[in-house]
Amino acid sequence: MSGPRTVRQQPRGIRSKDERQLITVAIATPLEAELVASLRALDARVSVLHQPELLPPTRYPGDHRGVDGFRRDPEDESRSGTYRTS
Repeated sequence: MSGPRTVRQQPRGIRSKDERQLITVAIATPLEAELVASLRALDARVSVLHQPELLPPTRYPGDHRGVDGFRRDPEDESRSGTYRTS
């Protein structure tokens, strides 16, 4: 039988404090404000992009598509970037 396994000190993909970088999370689906706040509170490195006013109105809880025929006005469309619905 072999001895105890060694646990790696630094998990793969995790950087040291000196190498920390910003993590951007883009939310492109309806999500409760409390959940967005909890994501923002996770770590100072986390930047959450959440613009619910650019999303279509939902028809029911858990609706990720929104109302049929939803269209943004030109100003909101230019703000939407990757916040596109299809």
